[in-house]
Amino acid sequence: MKYNKNLFNLKKIKHLRRQDVILSAEQHVESINKFVSQDKFQKYLSLFDEKIGIPNDVLSQYIKSIIAGRINYYNNSNAFPRTKLISMLKEIPKFFLFIFLIFIKRKKKINSLNQVKYDLMIDKVYDNNDLLRFERLISLYNEQNVVVIKHSNNNIQFKNVKVSTNTPLKNYDIKVIDLYKIFTIFFHSIKYSFIISENLISYTLSILNTYYFYRSIFSETVATNCIIFQHYHTDAIKNYLFKTYGGLNSCAIQKNIPKLGRSSFYYDADIFFSYSLIFSNQFLKCGSRFKKNIPVGSLFYNNYLNNKKHNILKTKYDIVLIGGNGFFKNGPEDIYHNQMCDYIRHLIWFKELSLEYKNLSFAFCPHQNFTLENSIEFKYLKEGKINFTYENVYSLCLNSKINLAWCSSVIVEIKKDNVNSYFLDPHKKNRQFLDDSPIWNDYRISNYQELRLLVKKVAINKKNVDIGTNLVNHTIESSQVSELIYRTLNKK
Repeated sequence: MKYNKNLFNLKKIKHLRRQDVILSAEQHVESINKFVSQDKFQKYLSLFDEKIGIPNDVLSQYIKSIIAGRINYYNNSNAFPRTKLISMLKEIPKFFLFIFLIFIKRKKKINSLNQVKYDLMIDKVYDNNDLLRFERLISLYNEQNVVVIKHSNNNIQFKNVKVSTNTPLKNYDIKVIDLYKIFTIFFHSIKYSFIISENLISYTLSILNTYYFYRSIFSETVATNCIIFQHYHTDAIKNYLFKTYGGLNSCAIQKNIPKLGRSSFYYDADIFFSYSLIFSNQFLKCGSRFKKNIPVGSLFYNNYLNNKKHNILKTKYDIVLIGGNGFFKNGPEDIYHNQMCDYIRHLIWFKELSLEYKNLSFAFCPHQNFTLENSIEFKYLKEGKINFTYENVYSLCLNSKINLAWCSSVIVEIKKDNVNSYFLDPHKKNRQFLDDSPIWNDYRISNYQELRLLVKKVAINKKNVDIGTNLVNHTIESSQVSELIYRTLNKK
């Protein structure tokens, strides 16, 4: 596929691993915006507006999110591999298979007049643990007023809550007229792929699948408010359809601290329930769209506080290191030059600390989805005087003297309840998670000597550190998260 020199294409988007990650993120946002805003690309998006009624601005936000999620952080130059004709040819059979499956497995009878409306819809639920985080919010609404959209084959049961199972490519609301529209879009996607010099068929497949998936749901089941607890799973098309079919507010809850990476850009929600105002500002810099930002604290921590009697701690430790997930060479978090060296350095600090202060107890708490065996963390920490535990991370940290992490949101979540909680950030290079905001000065430790002084002051001399005058601006108390969400959505 020959590139059109007169157009801005994805081939021109670079990722330089030696460049500051914040500057790289800003450049990625600028480049993606430039690519999507081009007249010829907007004409491609207009096909969907004409045939299935999704406005260009909605599709633009959706496509930007997809593009950002495909950035190649591992090569030290092109963020996107050169699109070849053969890559487009591979998509064509996928397209026809998609059409075949959704038509064969379509819903035979659909009556939009029988649409059931609830007060609250909880979307993107995969198992009972996901749903338990909403236990308090569900009780405020009453179970019969809540519907859950399940996105897995797991058995989910929760009191009297309606659980709707929706499987991709199955039970879509597809009519014969839809096939005509789909094929028209498909052939025009091929045409514009050559005009724009990009493989647009994969975008077309993603748009159509999302459209028919959520249209089929909302035509039968909708709610006044729809909410998800993973802010990185927002969806501009879903949000548009939700309101088209009678919904009012599409909401997202902040799950973790902002980070720069493949899942960091172009979130979309009417209401964003954040840890605090300062964090939502970081998301906005990466192309996100929020009509309202309501600081409520951490839903995860709120769930723990409401159920902490069920999380009895077996062993207390003086110093805890909280593990992350995905930290390995060419892993999803490896986005800048020598990042793994910095990550390993913070592990070595913790190991050396355990060997130096033998009268103190040390523990490493891996991420819940983490396999310790053969991991980088185990390789470097096993030589230290360190216990490995999978006990509840909040219970561990609230009962320790000092908590440390490379990037865990727990450090922010519990800061008001255990002020001696910090990020280990060798040379202050971990700007993927800790950006230019002055607030991070209250959270980070950038050299080993500073870490030793903290241990001596807190763990040995038993004195708390100064929590910082700005603490109230970037972390708030989390015991009333569900109540704050409920009052916001019901204006009480």
